[in-house]
Amino acid sequence: MHGMPFSDFHLKEDNPVARLFWGRAEVKKATAFYLYGTESKVQKLIHGLKYQGKKEIARVIGQHFAAQLRDTNWQIGLDAIIPVPLHIGKLKQRGYNQSLYFAEGLAEVLNIPLIDNCLMKVGDSDTQTGRSRYRRWKSVETKFIVQRPELLRGKNILLADDVITTGSTLEACTRELLKVSKTTVSIAAIAYTEFHK
Repeated sequence: MHGMPFSDFHLKEDNPVARLFWGRAEVKKATAFYLYGTESKVQKLIHGLKYQGKKEIARVIGQHFAAQLRDTNWQIGLDAIIPVPLHIGKLKQRGYNQSLYFAEGLAEVLNIPLIDNCLMKVGDSDTQTGRSRYRRWKSVETKFIVQRPELLRGKNILLADDVITTGSTLEACTRELLKVSKTTVSIAAIAYTEFHK
């Protein structure tokens, strides 16, 4: 944890992550633990997490972030934590969903139930890296569905992801979750990176 670029976005309602969704999707609040930069500690950490099998990193980060959120009562009112799902093909290739491990760390410390069987990714898409904002949005448009909506009805959901760039994936997930009666969505991610394309 030493020397990591913490965002402290959970302390500011009007933060760069929250602003990403203004006019796009109705998100109650949004935050990320770290600021992501190229050639940074965070980039190396995320690379290890996603491509070198170091999945436990995500759970530990989730635990540390949850402790910060709990100290400010940011999590008050949340009923469930849902990780952004991977397509089954990507899951088989990687062997795990890094967002699920992050969500598990959050759930453990915040004592909020984790629901991992309702939001599904139904269309596979290639990596988002290098795509324009519009192409990122088009690639995830209508690629998520909610199964068993009765488990989510009336819940305040925390959607957990690894890295937020344009917010396209989270926007698509949020739109689907909000189709369930009386749900609300908040967002927490491991890291946020500014998009420069």
